[in-house]
Amino acid sequence: MESSLLRLLLKNSSDFLSVPHLCQQLQLTDRQLTDLLKTLTSWGYTFETHPTLGVRLLQLSSALHLDELRARLPQDHPWTLFHLNETPSTMDFIKREGIRGGAHGTLVIANSQTAGRGRHGRSWNSRPDLGLTFSVLLRPDFPLLCYSRLTIIAAVATLQAAERMTHLPLQIKWPNDLMIGKRKLAGILTEAHLDQRKQSFAILGLGINLMQELDDFPEELQIKASSLFIESQRSIRRTDFLVEWIERFQNGLSLPFEEIIRLWKSKCLNLGESIVVTTPQGKIQGMALDLESNGALLLRDDHGKIHSILSGLIEP
Repeated sequence: MESSLLRLLLKNSSDFLSVPHLCQQLQLTDRQLTDLLKTLTSWGYTFETHPTLGVRLLQLSSALHLDELRARLPQDHPWTLFHLNETPSTMDFIKREGIRGGAHGTLVIANSQTAGRGRHGRSWNSRPDLGLTFSVLLRPDFPLLCYSRLTIIAAVATLQAAERMTHLPLQIKWPNDLMIGKRKLAGILTEAHLDQRKQSFAILGLGINLMQELDDFPEELQIKASSLFIESQRSIRRTDFLVEWIERFQNGLSLPFEEIIRLWKSKCLNLGESIVVTTPQGKIQGMALDLESNGALLLRDDHGKIHSILSGLIEP
């Protein structure tokens, strides 16, 4: 019911809505509406009330609430949402949901992770309320061998959402990092698994630094990491960013992958550069040439051989 009230007030954010109108739309009594407004006020939302004009929303809560997220997503959206205060890993949470047969679009957000992980077993540092950490269960309509596309789609969506909210000149480091200069703003991790019916599913995990200041990072990361706030001096609500990201990601899933590749190439900082990539088979040094239709990086080594790399880590 909280999300239904927020949806009405957000849709008419500049106007008062009369109490009789709200009660009729929500099928509530005056007392029930008053109690609902008190609940939302306790969550940090601010309202203006007028004895004849009714109610209007003045300010959104600084905290992340699923009711607002549901209110701002299309009512026919496919997302099943969870919000945890603390969890060892959102990736592990979604893996359990996927193995049990969970639906495409199951998404879990965590205020903090005690064992968050990045690519190649690295840890992901997350501080409560300062960044946005979430994972989503996906059952895409393309083959398992093309699941690496999801990392590319998510990287483009993350960059587009961040640029829309900050106007910063951001770039993508293959395959999964959002960068500004040499500092990392976000990381993406995609894993493939089989559920109890032996059907494949993907887990997409994302961590993005939103409101951290430099001192919020461990000392060893302060020369490597940054946040959208540090770079833009703009306050960014986690709910606002997630709404923007979901819209961009859904759009990316519906676009021809060739269009996603074009967008990715226009923002990639590695193409045309000599790089060293650590792969499961060892290190490869060469020129980053292109991105294949399955999301693999084409690399020409120092002997002229072309390598198609689906998974790897570019060394600093």
